[in-house]
Amino acid sequence: MRVGLLLPIAIVSCATPARAPSAHPRDFVVAVKTSGPLAYYRIEGPSGVGEVGATAYASHDGAEGATACSPVGHSPKGCVELDGRTGWISTSAKAGVSAAGSLMAWVRLAGLPFAEGHFFYVAGESQLGNDFDLQFETDNSLDFYTQEGSHLHYVPDAALLPHVWHMIVVTVDPQARSRTMYWDGARVTGDIDGRNAPKTATLSIGASLVFPGRFFHGSIAEVALWDRALTADEVSALYDAGRGPS
Repeated sequence: MRVGLLLPIAIVSCATPARAPSAHPRDFVVAVKTSGPLAYYRIEGPSGVGEVGATAYASHDGAEGATACSPVGHSPKGCVELDGRTGWISTSAKAGVSAAGSLMAWVRLAGLPFAEGHFFYVAGESQLGNDFDLQFETDNSLDFYTQEGSHLHYVPDAALLPHVWHMIVVTVDPQARSRTMYWDGARVTGDIDGRNAPKTATLSIGASLVFPGRFFHGSIAEVALWDRALTADEVSALYDAGRGPS
């Protein structure tokens, strides 16, 4: 009698591998709101109210509403597209940053500052001699000014700038003597110059109220302002909450 060999049998699971859940817009909104911002604007249309406090925003001139263009999560309601010539967004959020502060914005450029020959202002509380301004300059760099011209400087890959959403967060902390810039959730530059006098100006988006002609060309959304410096872990968590199919 021949005895057959008993070979080991591989057991293969037919279960579908678990996939990480996609980010949802609400996850990001909750993450931002629980971080305690002074002001937070989703900018889902030409005008609206802030997600915190009692402030509002309104678009002007060459700013048009668009659909299906939210940078975070899925099922977007819309955004505002700025023409780079006259379009900008005003807010009723004034001052609030007494020393330390942070500013966040998601941006999607429609062109490059170098090609268009002017700065693309993202957001800030412009004030002569007391800067708090975030902008792309004509060498396609991203610069964050906090006081009397002192600034951080970062040059992202120009090939990845137009028509792609990116999250920017900048922080300044005079007590810790630190200033930091984050790009898509990761720290890209920083220094020990944390000077930042109290601000008394109004937050504007897409154009400076002090320096004329710096109109942003593209879309800006999810703008928030804090009266403290966010930590690297907080910034990373915000980006993780917001990324996903868009």
